[in-house]
Amino acid sequence: MESEVKSNLYYGDIVSIHSQQGFLTNASLLNDTAAVIRVSENKIPLKFRECLFKICPIKRISFSSSEDIEDKSCNSQNARNSINYGSLVRLLHIKTDKFINVYFNNEKDAIEVCFNVHGDRNSWFYIMPFYKLRSIGEKVVAGDSIILKHAAFNQMNLCANEGAEEKNLSKVNVSNSNFSWKMSLYLSCEENQKGFLKSGDIIRLYHIEQQSFLTYDNVNGQNCVFLRNTHRIPPTTAKSSKALWEVEVINLSNQMSGSIGNWNSIYKFKHLYADRYLSVNPKIDINTNMKGISTTTDLCDLTSIFELHSPTSITDLDTLIPHKSYILLRNTETKLWLHASNSLLDHNNQQPCCYEIICSNMKDDKEAFAIIPVDIDEVYDFDFSNEACDLLTKVSKNLLVRGQLNDIQRHSLEYILNNLISFIVDKDGTHSSNELLKITITENPNRKRQKLFRESGIISQIFCIIECAADLLCDVNYRNFNKKILKLCYRIVKLSQQNYRKNQEFIACDYFNLMQQHIGWDISAEDTITVLLNSNQKLLEKFVTQKEIDTFFTLLKINKKNFDGKYFDYLSALCASNNKAIIKTQKMIFRCLPFKSSVLLAVEVIYSKDSNQINDSKILIEKKSLKDLLKGWQKNQQNDILLLNYLQHQIDFLSHMCLGRNEDAANVLSKKYSIILLVYLVINNNLPDELRASFCKLFTNLYIDRESFESGGSILNQSTWFESFVNSTVDLNLMSKSHVKITQFTKDYLEQLLKDNFMMDTKFTFEVVNLFHKSMMFGFYESNDLIHIFPIFLDILNILIDSKLSQLKLKLLEIFHSFFDFFTNHRLRFTMQHIDKEIQKNGNKIKNEELLKKIDKIFCIQAPKILNVDGKNGTKVLKTFLQLTKSKSSKVVSESFLLIYRYFNQLSELENAFYKIEISQESVSKKVSKIQYMISQKREERINAENYLMAIYLFETNNYEEKTNHSIDVIGHAIDHVKFLVEQNEKYLSLRLLNTLKDLLNYSEDNKIKNMTCFKDLKNYNPSEYSRICGDLNLSEVQNFLLAKHAAELVIKMIANSSDSSYIFLIEALEFGQGLLKNGCQKSQEIILKNIMSLESQMDFFKLIVQKIEESKWEIKSDKIGDKNLVDSLFTSNHHSFIKNSSSEESTIHSVYENDWRSFYNKQHSYKESISAVIAKNILKFLQLLCENHYTEAQNYMRDQKNKVNFNLVVEILSLLEIILGESFPYESEYDSLFFIALEALAEFCQGPCIENQIAIINHESHVFTHIIALLASEKWEQNIFKNSLKFLFALKESRDTFDFLNEVLNDEIFNKLLSNISYGYHSSKEGSSEVSHDFYILCNQLAKHNSSYRTSLIELKNYNRKQKNAILFYEKNTSQIEIVKTNGNLEEIVFPVPEICHQLKKNEKIKLFKSCERDEQGSKILDFFNKSEELYERLVWEKGISKYSVLLNIAKNKALYSATAFIMITIINILLALLYPFDSIRSSNYFNENASFTMFFGIIPVFFCSKTEFNLSIVFTLISILFTNSLTHMVEILGIFTIVMKALEIISILFYNGLKASSKNKEIQFQLIYLLIIIAGTFWNPLILSILLLEIVHREETLLNVVQSVTRNGRSIIFTSIIMLILIYLFSIIGLVFFNNDFLLSAVENKTERACDSLFACIITTLNYGLRNGGGIGDFLRIPMLSESSYLMRVLYDLLFFFIIIIIVLNLIFGVIIDTFADLRTEKQQKEEILKNTCFICGLHRSVFCNKTISFENHIENEHNMWHYFNFIIHLKTKDSTELTGPESYVSQMIKSKNLNWFPKQRTSSLNREEENKGENIDFQQSKRLLEDIQTMFNNLSMQLIEFKNQLSEQRRIKRFDMFRARSSTLRNNNNVQSSDQF
Repeated sequence: MESEVKSNLYYGDIVSIHSQQGFLTNASLLNDTAAVIRVSENKIPLKFRECLFKICPIKRISFSSSEDIEDKSCNSQNARNSINYGSLVRLLHIKTDKFINVYFNNEKDAIEVCFNVHGDRNSWFYIMPFYKLRSIGEKVVAGDSIILKHAAFNQMNLCANEGAEEKNLSKVNVSNSNFSWKMSLYLSCEENQKGFLKSGDIIRLYHIEQQSFLTYDNVNGQNCVFLRNTHRIPPTTAKSSKALWEVEVINLSNQMSGSIGNWNSIYKFKHLYADRYLSVNPKIDINTNMKGISTTTDLCDLTSIFELHSPTSITDLDTLIPHKSYILLRNTETKLWLHASNSLLDHNNQQPCCYEIICSNMKDDKEAFAIIPVDIDEVYDFDFSNEACDLLTKVSKNLLVRGQLNDIQRHSLEYILNNLISFIVDKDGTHSSNELLKITITENPNRKRQKLFRESGIISQIFCIIECAADLLCDVNYRNFNKKILKLCYRIVKLSQQNYRKNQEFIACDYFNLMQQHIGWDISAEDTITVLLNSNQKLLEKFVTQKEIDTFFTLLKINKKNFDGKYFDYLSALCASNNKAIIKTQKMIFRCLPFKSSVLLAVEVIYSKDSNQINDSKILIEKKSLKDLLKGWQKNQQNDILLLNYLQHQIDFLSHMCLGRNEDAANVLSKKYSIILLVYLVINNNLPDELRASFCKLFTNLYIDRESFESGGSILNQSTWFESFVNSTVDLNLMSKSHVKITQFTKDYLEQLLKDNFMMDTKFTFEVVNLFHKSMMFGFYESNDLIHIFPIFLDILNILIDSKLSQLKLKLLEIFHSFFDFFTNHRLRFTMQHIDKEIQKNGNKIKNEELLKKIDKIFCIQAPKILNVDGKNGTKVLKTFLQLTKSKSSKVVSESFLLIYRYFNQLSELENAFYKIEISQESVSKKVSKIQYMISQKREERINAENYLMAIYLFETNNYEEKTNHSIDVIGHAIDHVKFLVEQNEKYLSLRLLNTLKDLLNYSEDNKIKNMTCFKDLKNYNPSEYSRICGDLNLSEVQNFLLAKHAAELVIKMIANSSDSSYIFLIEALEFGQGLLKNGCQKSQEIILKNIMSLESQMDFFKLIVQKIEESKWEIKSDKIGDKNLVDSLFTSNHHSFIKNSSSEESTIHSVYENDWRSFYNKQHSYKESISAVIAKNILKFLQLLCENHYTEAQNYMRDQKNKVNFNLVVEILSLLEIILGESFPYESEYDSLFFIALEALAEFCQGPCIENQIAIINHESHVFTHIIALLASEKWEQNIFKNSLKFLFALKESRDTFDFLNEVLNDEIFNKLLSNISYGYHSSKEGSSEVSHDFYILCNQLAKHNSSYRTSLIELKNYNRKQKNAILFYEKNTSQIEIVKTNGNLEEIVFPVPEICHQLKKNEKIKLFKSCERDEQGSKILDFFNKSEELYERLVWEKGISKYSVLLNIAKNKALYSATAFIMITIINILLALLYPFDSIRSSNYFNENASFTMFFGIIPVFFCSKTEFNLSIVFTLISILFTNSLTHMVEILGIFTIVMKALEIISILFYNGLKASSKNKEIQFQLIYLLIIIAGTFWNPLILSILLLEIVHREETLLNVVQSVTRNGRSIIFTSIIMLILIYLFSIIGLVFFNNDFLLSAVENKTERACDSLFACIITTLNYGLRNGGGIGDFLRIPMLSESSYLMRVLYDLLFFFIIIIIVLNLIFGVIIDTFADLRTEKQQKEEILKNTCFICGLHRSVFCNKTISFENHIENEHNMWHYFNFIIHLKTKDSTELTGPESYVSQMIKSKNLNWFPKQRTSSLNREEENKGENIDFQQSKRLLEDIQTMFNNLSMQLIEFKNQLSEQRRIKRFDMFRARSSTLRNNNNVQSSDQF
């Protein structure tokens, strides 16, 4: 062995374990025995992968049942733990994924070493040092001599036996002695990284362009390397075992070591099956012969070394190579590259697939291979199959050479065969041979393992053993054992071809003759042949000859004595394939039947002379009465049991002979088995059920199942059977008598089934149900009978919902199809009768409108309701079918959905049946044809309504069942079933289910459907038990629901797996995906993108998209249009028609209504464009919706998928657009819709903005901009073209200051043409033309901003061109411009059209909002402005809503008029009251007349302060009151009523001005209601109350309001000051009471006085009253004291204190607060006016900032930061469709929703920023900038040079490695030659 690099070993390292005897490995995958493989010195095994182990930490379970011991090494998975001597380890074998295990074998009474999947304690080993220089605790070094000491068996060490038991293998055991092992490091735990290429990896090499795998296999009798094209969709799903390669990364330091791969490594690829290395012929001549790819077994062959190069640019050759990377293969020795070719090696085959691979000295990136890793389970299956094949080969060679096997070899062969059966049926190997012979595959077999059996040669070796072992059956000693071996072999053959056509053809073509020889040998050859041929009609017709049939009849004759009837079953199997009759074999058997009658049991009936009645005694079977036979059967007499069993096999065979309407057999058998006999035997309860089932089947096939009625596929044609049957040998009278018995028996039996459910799972039940179905089709049952039986079948089906009786369920569902046919027929008769009556009523004259209404009523209301078969209006029927959709049987699910469709399409089926009516009478025929035409006018509407109704019902049912915790997930089952149907390429049902899902999405948005008359009629008879059925569905709710059911996964799977032959699936998937993405559903976008990114074949997905786009490009270029109608080619034979994909029975059932739906589908999906254009259009629409609402991740993913090979869809679509524009203008092309969607997709890719996509489009070398500008400058007005083109240009301009990318394609002439389109849309009456012209104006205005020439043209046009002046002025007025702050802090300018609703805003409202907004801490008013703008917008929307009611609108607009008029009237009333009240004192009218002028003068004074309208109203009201009354009281009442009217109108105007909802929360409306109540009270109770209303003047006048606010604003201070004053007065009152109560005297009448302070309360009141009102305080009120009084000084002090404290201090404090508040209010008002005048409302910048600037403050607030432009923009966002928002608009919209105002520019503006930037860039800065750029360029150059130098070093290192490998190979060859010569 070579010396290896010493390194410490760690857990997770992969090592090889070897000793002097050889390498530790497993003997075989079949027996898991540990062994040592012997090799020569300095060599390693060829299959070195089998000798690799992974060092794993122990998994401590427990040493006792109650204690668990944890190990540190198990807990730290990410830590790199080293292995020390004395450590416990487990050794995991890489190949088998099992641990080395030592256990005690009780049977052999010995200790054995084997491999086991359980890493329990028996797999623990201590690593101990072999030499004493190492000690416990030291780290283990790779290459050390070690001892593997077992942990469970004390002192027992792992060792290898000296002698070799087999070739190169010796057994591994345990012993007490020390045995030296070495662990050589193969791959360290650090290098063993998942997802990267490394030594030991098993991969497939997939050629990208050729879509084929690099394969080594036999082609035309010669093994060679080639590229195999699998013709699969997608191609990567094909996984041949002949395409597996093992990677070896060459490690020159040690040949036993591997490495992780990088671009600098050299590699070898070993074919896993052949153990040969991929190599290149060194003698190849490139000029003459490009071939030369071969294989070699020489480990030292230099031509087997390859380098891997990346097709993309690699900056570092030391980079690791990930799996699924793309590589170019270059041979290191010859310097040649591997290339694919178009040369076929198997061109003679029907479907050639093997392409030659060649060498070339040219590097080509298209010759890239994808590295596809292989799953470990697949590798294990491959290894198992190969080893099994090797063992079988050895056995077959021994049989061929020696002619026999010894006992050990026999048992070994049996063990191998048992393991093979267990392997293919996926069972463990613990079953015995007898148990394995009974094992069958009930579900889908493992197709991969079946394929491996063929490819690895197991099947061929099995037949070789069969051929040899069959000759040994003559050996008496081992006959039974050899027979068991042959049975096991045939069991393997049977299991390996079950349901696998390719294996069936392989076995039949090569080994059918051999199997044919073994028929009758009792080794299961017959069983294998019948299974082989029964499911494959072509093979059956090809290989079954008269010889096989004669052989079976001979065997029947031989075994008749023993009543062994199994050969009848084999003959039955030859009569049919998949339950379909094989006429060829039936005829061959029938020819033999008369001559082989001896094999049939004779069945005779003894009839009495008087009647045809029979009983058990009269029926003789083999001359023994049936009665006696049944007695013997009941007593378990073996002979009778065998005879009846033989009879059963015979009857089954005869029924198969009659299958498929075999008239020859039927005519013969009807003579032997009469109707009376078969009916009696069927209804005879004494017979065994299985025998009755056989007779029932014979009766059905012989007498009932005839061809005629199925030709039409409907019960409508049942009568034709009778006509064809009249001339037959059957007695119709006898038939009709027997039918009564059989129908009554059927009814009774079906009713009995409901009572006894155990009877369901019997063969007889199935045959009775089948008999009913055929009898129903035959015409046995009347309408009433069928209506009565229908609920019984429904109940039976309900019982079977959760059962596994799929066959019975399918038969029942087939019967329900027939029931629906019957319902249609029944309704048709009803309809024809009523229509005939209506025609007769009208005197045989057809009146279109009246008759059509009556016919509609008959069709939609009367006819459907005549049948209520389930008693619940169809609800029970539907629920049953819905429950069946959860079945595990795909056929049951399909039929259930089909029946659900038929239920909802009953009206359509009725109409269809009505259309097909043909009447012989010409007069009646004309009338009926007219009626048919009238009905057809609404046919499509009805079909649409039915489809939508079903979609809604499924959705609501699903929702209801989930909410009630039931298990019906109909939509989920439908989606899962579509996936299955698409894989099976079944179009009809899959497309219907997809269209139902699409209808569900469309219904939620299409309101027209809900209003259709037909839709409303259909709801009347369809079930509607759920509250929301047919109600409003929310689109987002439906989308989220479908997403939860994995609808997105279905869409992506259908797109990824679509092929050219199934393009309809691609279109439907794309349309369904568009529905999921509609309205920018973010959740759908995220899930769909996640599904795309998680695809294994992600590259194939994008390649398909690019391919479809390329096809549309090619078609446009070549001007070759495909089929105009997409669906015409869909139903051709080339594209697998619907019926062709169905089975024969299904196609018969569904043909009637399927064709109707198909014709409807044709009309719905007929396109003007070609198929490629339709596909491309749907792809672009899907991609556009995926990026809707500026989904950045998807936008970037369209350009860069972060893969080795990226598909830039942005550039692909741009090139498609260029081709469309380059060929012809879209309005002259058939690709206009494709042009529009391409523009929309590109615009959506750019909006947001997505800077990278914008750059990709702008920098692309195309002429798109030239074509688009040419289109926009066209004189012909094309509105859609202009609209989409302008949208695309605006999307590119997002976040850019100018349209600089248009500079090269624009000039003055073109600009003038663009200007001319502004006026066209303005003057046009076309809908939407004005908006397009507005976009033109914005474009021209933006271009003119940065181009003086364009600016001059725009100004001249506005000033001198009258036609365009109005248009430009109009759009100028309706265009606003704002600035926003983006997330990166930069300012961006937005130009947008002003919404029409904004023009409703009045000037006074603007002024009010402008003045009422409050400033924030930054001096900006935007926060308050933003909040108030929401309310203002709601009011505008309300006003727009009531604009159609002109009266309400006028009232709402005149609120101020009504308010002012009401106040004037109140003022006049109060003047009258002041001058003339009380009115009762005025006795005469003369007094009133004399003072009238005086009163009117003062009453009219207030009106001079009002507007003209208010003045006029006041005069009118006053004059009216004077003219119509002579009493002041009445006059006041009239004026009061007028005031009430005005106030009521004011309240109404408030309600309709702000909206009812907003007004309900408004305090003003509450104030006005109180105001109104006071007016009413004053008018009708006491007019003095009206004086209170004069206080309204405070609210109406701002100055007075400020006066009031001066008191109320600091009311808290005033109140607390007043409280202090009251406290002080309280204290002064106490002092007055105690000391000066005699001084508190009140003057009274007649000079009398009264004491005022005898109590504290009286003292307080007196002090308050007189102390505050007198100027000197309380002293002015009290008695003046005398100087001589003792209390004089105290009085003086008391009076002075009161004066200073109360009067001077406290009162002045209150007055000061009021005065200061008033001054503050005045200052604030002045400051507010100053701010409004000199500060920007939006950004808060002061006027002084704009001094000496290029832009003035007035220009700034008018154009840049106009507050009403921002308001317009907010309204613009609210009125615009969310999916049409641009990037900046979407950004602001999100900010508004989150109430984040950071998008408003605060203390900044772009004009000032630009000016400051221009000033700041001086010469020094420019020089520094240039210097930095030079340094950056120099640094980049140096970096590139360093990278290049590093790559050169890596290349030299790789060459050096190769030279070292060359030298080592030469040395090894010389050593081998010397050893060979020495031996010689």
